[in-house]
Amino acid sequence: MADANARLEALRDLLACAPSPAAWGRLLRALEAAPDPLLLDYALDHLSAWPDALRVAPRRWGEHGEGGGDLWRLARGWSLRDRGLRDDGLRRLLRSGRLEGLTWLDLSGNHLGDRGLALLISSHVGASLRRLDLSRNNLTAPGAVLLSRAPALAGLEHLALEENNLGDDGAAALCGATFAQQLRSLELRAAGIGVSGAAALARAPWPALERLRLGGNPLMEAGLSALGKARGLLALRALEISAQHAGPAAWAALASGRWPGALERLELRAGRLDPDDLRALFAAPWTRLQHLTLASIHLGAPGAHALTRAARLPALRHLDLSHAGLPAEAGPLLAAWAPLPALRHLDLSGNPLGERGLAALAAAPAPLHLQRLALRGCGAPAGPWLRDLLALATPHLEDLDLSANDLRWEALAGELPPTPLRRLVLSGNPLGRAGIEALPFAPWPHLDTLELEGTRLDAAAVRALAHAGWWGQPTSLTLAYNPLEQPSLSALLAAANPRLLHLNLRFTRLSRAAGHLIARTLRSLEALDLGDNALGDEGCRALAARPLLGDLRVLSLRNNRVGLQGMRALLSSPHLAALESLDLSGNAAGWRGLLVARRRTGL
Repeated sequence: MADANARLEALRDLLACAPSPAAWGRLLRALEAAPDPLLLDYALDHLSAWPDALRVAPRRWGEHGEGGGDLWRLARGWSLRDRGLRDDGLRRLLRSGRLEGLTWLDLSGNHLGDRGLALLISSHVGASLRRLDLSRNNLTAPGAVLLSRAPALAGLEHLALEENNLGDDGAAALCGATFAQQLRSLELRAAGIGVSGAAALARAPWPALERLRLGGNPLMEAGLSALGKARGLLALRALEISAQHAGPAAWAALASGRWPGALERLELRAGRLDPDDLRALFAAPWTRLQHLTLASIHLGAPGAHALTRAARLPALRHLDLSHAGLPAEAGPLLAAWAPLPALRHLDLSGNPLGERGLAALAAAPAPLHLQRLALRGCGAPAGPWLRDLLALATPHLEDLDLSANDLRWEALAGELPPTPLRRLVLSGNPLGRAGIEALPFAPWPHLDTLELEGTRLDAAAVRALAHAGWWGQPTSLTLAYNPLEQPSLSALLAAANPRLLHLNLRFTRLSRAAGHLIARTLRSLEALDLGDNALGDEGCRALAARPLLGDLRVLSLRNNRVGLQGMRALLSSPHLAALESLDLSGNAAGWRGLLVARRRTGL
């Protein structure tokens, strides 16, 4: 009786935690360790307040749901993405009964085809579904017709059909679907939809649709014009479209309708926007727009000039101008842009702004209230501009990405302004020992994510890192693609945060001894990437034998010279029961070992 009461008390504590993927994982492991119908019923009653999106069946329950037992009663979602099911695998799943009662199901990337879709529709699993992802399944227009006529799917609220060859006929078929009246999100990226398909979507009534993704489709000018004049998309708040093959007339049509006063998110990807296009698109103020993406669209300096002069975006919080061909001349234009008082996230990655362009941005007349700033691959070595930019954004900046900029941090003399920085990405910069020794002078009391991939960390640099005053803070570390050595790695891990959750040591020249070191040093890890090293069977046995890794959910050991013995040790370990993802590809055990692993775990 005492044991039963103790288990019930532990279960209550778990259910009292804030809902999260980690809390869900701990709950399942507790119920797996002590199967009890009464505890299961208690958990089921108290999970009703949890979002269905968190109640996901873990991959360790098997490829066809053969594991888990009665715990399936708790699950509300299942991701079967890229499992290679095809229609015969789906048929086995349907016979298992594991799909019944789910509210969301991800079947993307399974090559089901229209025949597999027909099997799904003819079953009884669709009645409870609210979210369904059928992207990348070789579906065609007849498949869209089947979907639209399925009474069992009438309760769908979110549907993804990306990268299927639906064409215009498929888009038209969806307009009269049984679920059209309550559908809130429709994702049709790269689905072969052209002018007539866009026109059909624009004409149809979609009273509840809030999000429509049409990027990667050749809508052309006529298709965009039809969307601009749509009268049935009264609830739409987010729209993604391609910027290819459209001129000022199409953008003017988009701006002359109700969208400037209704949309909160607009994403334009791939293509080119000339200054006249931008002036037409932003002729009216977009008063509710909070997210604007103009990524991988060539703007250049003329486009930046037109954008900063024409766009009136008082509510804008997220601006993505990555890979937009912005040269150094765009820096002063961005700095002088009419105030964007609500802007919190700015992404200028992949633009050749250089030191001159970023120095101009750092000289903006008004303070920036940014929380996130991405300057990845802007071709700017560290200099006074970085200190000035941090000073401009200091009060709020939490996320800074400076990767791939040829930064030499030691060029910054003296301390940087204090920031509430939580995430710092310096990957792809030749920091070396001198750069690392300069880093500790930056005051980052809240730093919990640090990415130093490919930063030329030799043994001396790693020792400097281990002695940095803030090194014990981060809970997520990326040190991949650095030539780490055993003694320096030992010092590094010994000084790391004991609550370290995520660690990436891919391609760091680790040997079998690293398995022993990690297994006896780190006790809170949830994700560990050791890919492209040389741990071998002995390193795997060391990992499998240590109870400190009991919380590990994601483990990558790809390309590690692991044989069947190492795989067996991992798969039979009682200490790795929490694993949801295990990557053993590219190892000496070959396809035989991978098939054994997949058959036993479904991972």
